[in-house]
Amino acid sequence: MKKAGQPIAPRPRPPTADATASTPRRTRDVTSLYCQGSTLRCATAGCVPCAYKVGTFDTALDAEFTKRVPNQRPEMCPRSNAKIEGGLNGAYRLGMKVLCVGDGDMSFALAVAGQVFDKNASGEGSVVATSYEDQATLQKVYPNFEETLKSLRSYGGVKVGYKVDATNLHASFPDGLANTTFQRICWNFPCTAISRGQDGQNAAMEENKELVRRFVSCALPYLDRTCGEIHMIHKTKPPYNHWGLEKVALEGAGSQFEFKGKIVFDRCNLPPYVPRKALDRKSFPCHDACDYVFGWSGGGSNSSIPEAGAGADDDDDDDMEPEKIVKVTTKMLERVRAIHLRNQVGAERKKHERTTRKGGQRKKRQRTK
Repeated sequence: MKKAGQPIAPRPRPPTADATASTPRRTRDVTSLYCQGSTLRCATAGCVPCAYKVGTFDTALDAEFTKRVPNQRPEMCPRSNAKIEGGLNGAYRLGMKVLCVGDGDMSFALAVAGQVFDKNASGEGSVVATSYEDQATLQKVYPNFEETLKSLRSYGGVKVGYKVDATNLHASFPDGLANTTFQRICWNFPCTAISRGQDGQNAAMEENKELVRRFVSCALPYLDRTCGEIHMIHKTKPPYNHWGLEKVALEGAGSQFEFKGKIVFDRCNLPPYVPRKALDRKSFPCHDACDYVFGWSGGGSNSSIPEAGAGADDDDDDDMEPEKIVKVTTKMLERVRAIHLRNQVGAERKKHERTTRKGGQRKKRQRTK
């Protein structure tokens, strides 16, 4: 029983759809931004990690969304632990020749091998997996390195190289590859090595820019002249967005080489790849990362980026092919946002109903005493 004169607390009201009402906000820049069908389908099906991959929501862009729908660990994606066989990444296809540089634990090369070789680990494709470190160092740093290496070598068309400098390929390439050209040359999260893991910070920005310039200049002679592309996965939030990767990579590359676009990075499409810091077994958050794609003017049939306009109006993601790459639009981001806010309102309403029901039961028990 309440004492006389004691104020009565207002009864909490259930969340309503008005909670999703628009407030002043900005969306991510969708200029030259693309996304793979599997990532978009997962985001619109209610996967929070994939929603953040597509929208890179943060407090600066959308405080309401980040407060109501906090990001989750990437392992919460329902595709994270699913057994996926090759063919789910639109940038790499059966029969391609791919060079991977700076691949610390070789897990990216293993992921690519799953894309360019068929289920029988055969085919016309080839993968050259290289690391800046020697084999002994990799064995010491990465506990699963030998297992990864064994899986890599199960593919007949894989060659492994150590102490390969991405900015000096002609002098450090494995034997027999001097005259080889590739349809894809990849370097993920290129960065100079800085102590205590603080790689990529503003203090080393100019050094990192020069690293990218030298890599692209060195890689061009090994790039297929008809459909070759250079891919660099990197984070897009500060300080990394200050690099101007789209422009820096083209400095000195010539007028026939251009920035094609960037694809939302989703490691679920490249199992068992796990991004790791240099000489560190720990992974790092990269939901904001994109695959920056550079290629020859005109491209070709094997281009990672679809032709202008292709897929720009794809709203029927239920029928979208998982490996299809489509243009990201502001309308698409608003749709993802609305779906997750509605889901959150529904979850909050159910929680409110449970709380109200328990409260009613507790009051009923008190009255019977």
